[in-house]
Amino acid sequence: MAGLLALIKHRTQQVTEPADVPSDVESRIANACREVDSMLQSWNVMSTSNVGFEIIVPALLDYLGDEGIYFHFPGHEALISLRLAKLAKFDPIKLYETGANSLLHSLEAFIGKMDFDRISHHANRGSMLASPASTAAYLINITGWDDDAEAYLRAAVENCEKATPGGVPSAFPTSVFEVSWVLSTLLLAGYTSTSMGDENVSILASFLEQTLADGKGTVGFAPGYVADADDSAKAQLSLSLLGRKPQYHMQMVNKFDCGTHFETYPSERDPSVSTNCNVLMSLLHSSDPALYSKSIGNAVKFLCDAWDQGAFSDKWNLSPHYVFMLLSQAFVRLLRCWANGDLKALPSPLIRERVPTILLQILHRTLQAQLLDGSWDTSSCEPTSYAILTLASISSLPWFDAVQPYIAGAIKSAQQFLANRDNYWDDPSYLWIEKVTYSMPTVSLAYYIAASCIFQAAESWTADVRDLVAPLENLKKVSKFFSSLPMFKNHPLSERLLGLSTIEASCCAPRLLRARYDIFPHRDNGDDKYLDYIPLITVSCNNLGSPIHPQSLMDLMLLSMLNYQADEYMETVVRVHFGHDLQRIRELIVRVCRRDTKPKTGSKRRYEQCLETDLNEAISLQDVENVLSRFVGYVLDHQGVRQSAPTLRQQLSRELEAFLLAHVQQIEDNKRRFTAQSGSLNAAVLPGRTYFDWVRSTSAEHTSCPYSFVFWACLISEPGQSCFPNPEAKYLAQGLSRHLATICRQHNDYGSVTRDRSEGNLNSIDFQEFRDDRAARETSPPRESSNADVDGKRHEGEVETSRKKGYLLRLAEYERKCLELSLEELAKVCSKETMDAVRFFIRVTDLYGQIYVARDIGVRTQ
Repeated sequence: MAGLLALIKHRTQQVTEPADVPSDVESRIANACREVDSMLQSWNVMSTSNVGFEIIVPALLDYLGDEGIYFHFPGHEALISLRLAKLAKFDPIKLYETGANSLLHSLEAFIGKMDFDRISHHANRGSMLASPASTAAYLINITGWDDDAEAYLRAAVENCEKATPGGVPSAFPTSVFEVSWVLSTLLLAGYTSTSMGDENVSILASFLEQTLADGKGTVGFAPGYVADADDSAKAQLSLSLLGRKPQYHMQMVNKFDCGTHFETYPSERDPSVSTNCNVLMSLLHSSDPALYSKSIGNAVKFLCDAWDQGAFSDKWNLSPHYVFMLLSQAFVRLLRCWANGDLKALPSPLIRERVPTILLQILHRTLQAQLLDGSWDTSSCEPTSYAILTLASISSLPWFDAVQPYIAGAIKSAQQFLANRDNYWDDPSYLWIEKVTYSMPTVSLAYYIAASCIFQAAESWTADVRDLVAPLENLKKVSKFFSSLPMFKNHPLSERLLGLSTIEASCCAPRLLRARYDIFPHRDNGDDKYLDYIPLITVSCNNLGSPIHPQSLMDLMLLSMLNYQADEYMETVVRVHFGHDLQRIRELIVRVCRRDTKPKTGSKRRYEQCLETDLNEAISLQDVENVLSRFVGYVLDHQGVRQSAPTLRQQLSRELEAFLLAHVQQIEDNKRRFTAQSGSLNAAVLPGRTYFDWVRSTSAEHTSCPYSFVFWACLISEPGQSCFPNPEAKYLAQGLSRHLATICRQHNDYGSVTRDRSEGNLNSIDFQEFRDDRAARETSPPRESSNADVDGKRHEGEVETSRKKGYLLRLAEYERKCLELSLEELAKVCSKETMDAVRFFIRVTDLYGQIYVARDIGVRTQ
């Protein structure tokens, strides 16, 4: 847009005075208009983080409008809202005052809206907050001339002439930024003052000390400019690593701690993840971290929350591996300080669960993203350097003996990549974010050197840290079992994947167990094998593909647990106490799901405290309503559901009602399954209903898959929107979920024949279609095992059951083909992010199915 505006200005100027304007200026303007319009049509305004874009872009649109050029695009309304929100915090009139203001960095957005003659007092060494663009706008729009501003602009151009001829940086100079980033990066990698040259390092350290003193404890990216938390933290970290013990940490805390996190600049629109990592690292390297334990705790919680919610892209660097590196370094240092007893006041779940889990997830994501040539991010040197430093930091922890060879191999191949590409180290990497993306050659070189020479000496850790992450024995057994399943058996890195997934699942398990009795009552004789499987199923399926937001993973784990518990509750409490009066239960379910009644008071108490009851004790209808109301409330009032599109919420309510009603219907069907007198097989299981009718309706709904799929759709949708954007997508998604639910039921029934028979439950193979002896003689589908009758002595009933289960698997394969077709068509009308999340949900459901085929993990109710 700036280039288009310049062309138009030059064309206009040519009319009044001679100007060197290209003869094809009109075609250039037309081409530029088309390109700008194309970019604006696809621009995601809300995901943009460039400095000042919310005031600069609207200003450029206004300037073009003054020239008769107008653009209409989908994000325009959101852009204007952001501008209004920004200016509500920053009144341009205040620029006439003496106080420093970050708007001085973007004066080009206020041409025609302010008197530039009244802000000359803000010039520092000729510049307006070290911005060539802002300084140029000031120089053009003052009535006189400012020689210092001209000299500053000439210096900026000359400084960049060698690196980028004709280019001008968006910020100049950046001396504090460059010195502090280079020093801290090399020192953290193991370099010392001596190895870097004591005299040179002393000069740089003295420069940082003097700049901090001049700024009364805080600094900006160059001396004399508006202070920010990022540069203040890096400057003090560098001095701490050199043993100079800076005394300005409290000044940094007082200036930038806003209660829940640290802000880079006062009143910024979006907090920065990297800034909070840098401040945290600086405080943890101070002489007494305990002095700042409250601020440290707030920063850690902010970072954990941002990670869990998937809000982890940074506003200062495009590469995700940059924040992975900073977060891993900060959290490893946090654990070191905690082990030393400095931070025992921090909340236990923060240290014992959330921090280790995040470090594990960073490790897996980093290993998973490495390319075959050893690099990351399309064979780029700088992100590869970030990733090496990430792996080196995390590998110092005492939890990864089983996967250390994989980590060491990843580092070695990445370092070889850097060595082979050292002739490209001078090539710019436009990863850093300001008004535009830019490269910082000195800082990049520091990362290359640090990553190439990083030496991770063996570190000793206290038992407290070693014991934070210890794979649970039952999960180790489950992991070994998983390695034999089709999903993992032929995976080239299954050992590494399942090893890391088992450790991560062990960290998630306590959070699941704490919520175990929040909704459904405690059963002393419950056989909860599913609790051993849910964390590892969810984590391992996530680690097989594009990562899902950690909070969404935990939400799905909790829902999976509740679905098992709902099945158990309906089959025990409801069946035993209300099997004779199921119509009242149906009416209750409809009333609760349609929110026709309010949950009774006291229903939020934990049930192991208020309803530890034997099944023989009397259970009132009100007890059932309390439990189901809280279950329905958890699902429908979940934050991710409440902020989703109304159509999704309505669909979820209908599917949840169908799920619970299907359990009531299943109880009735089970009663028909066996005669009351002898428990023998009833010849007419469901008179008038075919297996197809049943498995696609009541049976599919009973699995919980249809309603869980809609719940998942709510979680992955943008607020107020549906991830399935049009009628075709909605139709295909619903069809996909029904095929998936059918497969789930068929796999479940395949694995639970023995349990279903012992408990009197209706199973797929009980239907008449599976009992047609003539059809069984005419065809011979595969049996469940190649050993079915090796010794020729298998009982005839077992052989017949094997034949029926063979049919069941063939039908499941048919449903699989339908599912794959639905998935293929859905991918044509949905975003990549939506399809990644849908495929993850399918993997989770598939893995449950593979487990059921191999063994039964359902809840035994008798």
